Amino acid sequence: MPAPSATAVAAGSGEQSLSSFAINWAEPFVGDALGESIVLTSWSPQPYAGENISLPLDLSQVANLQTLDGLTAAQKDFLVKNGFVVIHSREAQFGDIRVETSQRTGQPYYLTTDAAFHALHLLFDDMLKSLERESFRPQMIAITNATLQQARSDFTEL
Repeated sequence: MPAPSATAVAAGSGEQSLSSFAINWAEPFVGDALGESIVLTSWSPQPYAGENISLPLDLSQVANLQTLDGLTAAQKDFLVKNGFVVIHSREAQFGDIRVETSQRTGQPYYLTTDAAFHALHLLFDDMLKSLERESFRPQMIAITNATLQQARSDFTEL
């Protein structure tokens, strides 16, 4: 694979060349700009103990004890052992989860990046539907009508 070159455009000054660089795609982490090797390390999961939280938890010390009422015995056991529990939500959207979990019950909630990407995808879907209705549909109708008129015209000339 050829080494890519880069150019930059400074505002108002025209195009300036940058120094060329090469990427070894077979070994992209061999060295940094100073020629030093980059060492990739591995991670092994460890139980999270948190600050001033000793595991297993004593559920009698939970500040908002009423929030445990809806948990099953297995979920409570997991909470005691790990200091947290992930539960399935019945809410349709993430905004509903925030309202239900945080504002009504006072529970903390953890929002993962995949949830944020899902919300972004839903927004994109809505935007695309709107674009199709407001822009693409009228254009397709105009193209279809023009094609129909041309076909009729061509047919009458035969």
